[in-house]
This record gives sequence, C-alpha cells and structure tokens, in this order.
Amino acid sequence: MAAKQGFRIKSLVPPVVVVAALGWLSTVDVELPDVFVAEQIIELRDRFYDVAIPDDQVVWAVGKNGKIVRSDDRGETFRVQPTPTINHLHSIAAWDTQTAVVIGNEGETLHTADGGASWQSVPAPLGDFAKKMFRAEIAPDGRVWATAEYGSILSSTDKGETWTLVSGGDDVAWNDVAFAREGRVCVAGEFGQISCSDDQGETWVAKETPLDSSLMAIAFNESGHGLAAGVDGHVISSSDDGETWVVVKSPTTKHLYGIAQNGNEWLAVGEKGALLLFDPVKDQWIEENLGSRGNVWYSGVQPGHGGIYLSGQKLALWKDGALKLFGRLK
Repeated sequence: MAAKQGFRIKSLVPPVVVVAALGWLSTVDVELPDVFVAEQIIELRDRFYDVAIPDDQVVWAVGKNGKIVRSDDRGETFRVQPTPTINHLHSIAAWDTQTAVVIGNEGETLHTADGGASWQSVPAPLGDFAKKMFRAEIAPDGRVWATAEYGSILSSTDKGETWTLVSGGDDVAWNDVAFAREGRVCVAGEFGQISCSDDQGETWVAKETPLDSSLMAIAFNESGHGLAAGVDGHVISSSDDGETWVVVKSPTTKHLYGIAQNGNEWLAVGEKGALLLFDPVKDQWIEENLGSRGNVWYSGVQPGHGGIYLSGQKLALWKDGALKLFGRLK
C-alpha cells in the first residue's frame, strides 16, 4: 500500500524570534484616530404619532415605546426626554412650553410641568376593557379631553394630573375630539359615528352622518365650520358646529388619519404620503407632492414655524415646497 503523501511546511523563523517580536510589539504605542459617533436622537425604527407646537420655537413629538423628543430651535436639534414608560404614546397636547399631557396604550397618561425634564405617570380611569387611548386635545376653556376605545371619553380640569371618565362602555372606538362654538365638544370614530356634548360631557347626542366607514380625525374652525376625515379618503363637512354633515368630494382614496385647521385652509394627512390642503370657500383641494421620501404614512399634522409638521412613520417638516425629514434618512 502506497504511503500517504502530504506537505510539511517548515517555519523559516525560529520560535524564539517570534516570541521576541511579539514582546517588542506589546511595548509599541499605537496611535488610533479619534472617531466621534454622534448620538442618533431620531432613529429609523422610531414612529412619532403626534406633534405639538406650543410657541414659535418648541417642537414636541411622541411615539413608539414611550419615546418623547423635544426641540427648542424649530427642529434644528432634538433631545430625548426621559419617560417612565415603554408603552406607545399616541398624542400630546401642550398648554405652553412647560405644561403638556401625553396619552397612549395601556391607559398610559403622562404630564409635565417643567418642559418635559420630568414626566409623571397618571392612571386613566378606563375600566377593565379599554386600554388604548387615541387623541388628546385642549378646549378653549383649558380643559383637556381624550378619546379611547370602547366608547371611552375622558376629561381633565387640572392639566392631566387627574382624569374623569365622562363616557364609556359603547362598542365604538372614538378616534379624535374637537371643539365647536359655544362650548360644544364632538368626537368622531368608527362606523362614521360623530357624537357631541353641550354640557361638558354630561350627556352626548349622536349626529347623523352620510358615512358608515371609520372617521379618524375631526376639527372645527372659529366660524363653526367642521371637517372630518377617515378611511378610503372619505371627508365630510359641517357648517353648523357639527349639527349636520354632508359629503365633501375628496381627491384621494388613501386613508386619512389626521386633520388640522390652518388659517382659511384645512390640512389632512394619511397613508402613502398623503398631504392635502382644502380651501372650503373655493371648494378646492391641493394634493402636495412630497417626493420619493414622502411615500410613508402620517398620522399627525400641525401647522407651525412657517410650515407644516408631519408625524407618523417619519417626523418631518413641509415648508416652501420641500420636505425635511428629521433624523436618519436611510
């Protein structure tokens, strides 16, 4: 039987020389360049569901996993504020640059009186079933209202330090709340439903609407004109403080998640980068083209600082015909 053939590689350097070389290398000072890795305040995985603009400099945004960020220079820089929760936060309402309230999943409500340097957690009286809260808005009288699932509506007269359940138990999710004239509070939700109260939530009266699909957002202006929007791009309008509603022809079939009033115009945002501007006097819609970076969903819209802040899959500012995304872009 033939012997197995192979190769044997002989070291050209005696072991003692290798050991000596390694010892010498251990004494050599190697200078490495200083590398600065900037902290990423806004990450790709972040989702910001709502934004508040309390003055001409401050931007607050809240979102996924209990994250709250704040800017004091119109979004040029942001910083993360510490919160006592990892629950998703869906909405923020701010009275001023120091005082704000936040609501979210698991009945999570937070409030701050020091600009967000600290956030205190307050339990919401939602009962055993309702856990998810959707939108918080401040009425003209300073009271804050919040909507939730299972027909739950809450209010607070002390800026979110305590809450009162004013309605609950119905098989409907109220997605948004808005305020008409003469102290009227209206909520919009599933199945095209709108309900209003004229006595601070003591009683609620259902208003007939021409829709049976979910309404995601509602708002009123100072003249009593209201607009509500929802899935499949449906929009309805009221000219009498929410008493009656009619269909408004919409230029899109994209789901609309957020709505706001801006001067004489209305703003609506939604899926696939939808940003719509509506002039009710001219009965005219403008659908803004946000470009390739705008093909994401947005749930919140707020005018401010000469532009329009968008919150959702991205946190962005639409200004002078250009979209600025905050944080990492890739």
